[in-house]
Amino acid sequence: MYFDREELKLTVGRKNLDDQIREVLKEDEAETVLEYLSNCDAKLAKNWKKRSRNNQERLTSGDPMKLCDVIRGLLLLKHKRKGDLSNSDRRQLNQALELLAEELVHALGRDSLETMMEELRETCKTTIAA
Repeated sequence: MYFDREELKLTVGRKNLDDQIREVLKEDEAETVLEYLSNCDAKLAKNWKKRSRNNQERLTSGDPMKLCDVIRGLLLLKHKRKGDLSNSDRRQLNQALELLAEELVHALGRDSLETMMEELRETCKTTIAA
């Protein structure tokens, strides 16, 4: 497998393929993820250390719904703090946005990763501000 963004080549044995690799989301699943992102109630730990550890577990899981929890939770925290996030929170937010946007670009047949990332931010912004 080759990952363009990281210019990374990964070799996985055939017998482990089903356990270690999942298929890219289908279009209807991607729409479900976007709907979840706009409505999920992401509760993050107040303690930065615990929040960071929990978010890192969500990021490494590769589960799109868990990525939504990271994105929504950190954008909500950013809104409450009037735009102020720690470096760790900001890095995890950007990583979650990139990972989710990259998959949704493929699933929805979009052209631009940056446009998809902005769409994800806007999806949260409209419901957080309300």
